[in-house]
Amino acid sequence: MRSWQEGYRGIVDDALLDDLAVEDRERAWRSRLDAPQAGARTLVAERDGAIAGFCRLAAPARDGDAEEGTAEVVALYVDPAAWRCGAGSALLDAALDALRADGWAGVTLWVLERNARGRAFYERMGFVPDSARQELPGLGVMEIRLSLALRSTDRG
Repeated sequence: MRSWQEGYRGIVDDALLDDLAVEDRERAWRSRLDAPQAGARTLVAERDGAIAGFCRLAAPARDGDAEEGTAEVVALYVDPAAWRCGAGSALLDAALDALRADGWAGVTLWVLERNARGRAFYERMGFVPDSARQELPGLGVMEIRLSLALRSTDRG
């Protein structure tokens, strides 16, 4: 929740960010974790005994136009106190390693178009825009889709 409030300030309506409730977010995530979906996986990073961040995967990707063999990073959030400490990179590296080990050819994710910090992070990790855009329901902000090949298509 704090990652939303700090990371999306100036992008998403401040009133919406100010009204986020820990209890609501916790209830939603407990529900997701208590009723696992096929192909879904959640990785968690710890720092000093506390959760520093998490990464949620969907395999296959949820987008109807996703190529066969494509998985998706559904969510990657790190507590602001752990920003720039390696938790996000470690989570994403672990997620990509797991997807490669499972044989996925590529992975996509959605990021807020105006989220310069997030976009720069994903681009450093090798993700590139693939021209897909959509409005994030209920927030009135645009997202872009980024993608990354997980294995080489070279046969030679």
